[in-house]
Amino acid sequence: AQVTVRLLSRPGWMQLEVADDGTGLSAGGPAANATGLGLHLMRYRAQCVGGDLELLPLVPGAAQPGTRVLLTVPLQRDAAQSPHAHWSPDP
Repeated sequence: AQVTVRLLSRPGWMQLEVADDGTGLSAGGPAANATGLGLHLMRYRAQCVGGDLELLPLVPGAAQPGTRVLLTVPLQRDAAQSPHAHWSPDP
């Protein structure tokens, strides 16, 4: 299996892509109906910073395995919009 990580920056936003050629995730499979915390927390964290998280096939429309995870976030965000703007891990 091979994993590729790419970071793309454009004016106003950034996108992180993690792609692998493993067994992949089917559209109606476990990722689409996830009951665990992993994918839910990833989406929640993306939303907290005004971003979006997508799970896609490695090659759209292809019958080959593989998965792409795309995280797209704005580079600047109004701190008042974030529910965790004043949260700090330090006591």
